[in-house]
Amino acid sequence: MSAGDGAPMTKYFLAAALAILVALLVKGELMTKVIWAGVVFAVVLAGCEFANPNFYKSDIDVQQRKDGTRVLQDTPRMWEEWRRSVDKEVLREVSYRNGSAQNDVLLGKPNGGGTWDQYWLSRVRAVRSPGDGYSHEHPQKYIDYIIEQRRKAGLPELVGYP
Repeated sequence: MSAGDGAPMTKYFLAAALAILVALLVKGELMTKVIWAGVVFAVVLAGCEFANPNFYKSDIDVQQRKDGTRVLQDTPRMWEEWRRSVDKEVLREVSYRNGSAQNDVLLGKPNGGGTWDQYWLSRVRAVRSPGDGYSHEHPQKYIDYIIEQRRKAGLPELVGYP
């Protein structure tokens, strides 16, 4: 189940309901303009949905459990996105540590500033503990990937892990 399932119909309904509500509040020629604006808005939303079926879909695969918790699913797409993001940051760290990006504001420091150890430890913590109401389906798999990729790149062990 994707987090955005059912969103298109909800958006169309909300657009139509808003147009009707506003039309009820105004009278005369303005009412006609408001109704037409609502129709145009709904048509534009429908066009966006048909042009790009993923227009309303979330970038995450999430499962809502019966107890209300949300779990980030370990799908091939989610795994590939995770790997790409980790690989990109490992390359940035390598560039920083070998001196080629130390003075580059965009490439030198990790996102959010701080040290590279702090950055990686924050990602490990984010995977281990539910943040923003989400937990991970197989957290250790994602943590192990960080550790393995850093080792393959010849980077030092994380200070403070495990």
